[in-house]
Amino acid sequence: MEEFPDFDSFEEEMLYSSMKKIGLNPIHHYNYGTMEVDFAFPEYEVVIEVDGKQHKEGKQHLKDIRRNYLVRGDGWKVWRFGASKVRKYSDFIATKIKEKLEKKGKAKNTLEKLEDRKKLLELGLTTDIDPKYEYDLVCKAIEEEKLKLNKEQV
Repeated sequence: MEEFPDFDSFEEEMLYSSMKKIGLNPIHHYNYGTMEVDFAFPEYEVVIEVDGKQHKEGKQHLKDIRRNYLVRGDGWKVWRFGASKVRKYSDFIATKIKEKLEKKGKAKNTLEKLEDRKKLLELGLTTDIDPKYEYDLVCKAIEEEKLKLNKEQV
């Protein structure tokens, strides 16, 4: 039987239930580095936040700006929904999240990203200061990622 998570708000619980009801599997209270986000879909590189009134001003608002900057800087998307909207439209919001995830498609895994970067470096399509150094680093990271994946399959 699936364990039901502890929620910080009624609205988080509503959105979680609505997402689960249509087949989504969000990770609740996902640890993103040193931060905790309401929900995440790591395979899509998407964070979902449910914002109450406290998110509109003061320290919490500044924390949210910093969090958005850090998460988006890693290439992830942050989708924020006001708690009052979630209360009224949680099923609709969950459906829109599902549609956007399906449209976005799953994110590339680490190995795919590294191999894409290697190809760009091989073609000289980079603005980095020392492409040879980065190429060597990317090749090494690809080998390490392949070793890690092989160990996980055993």
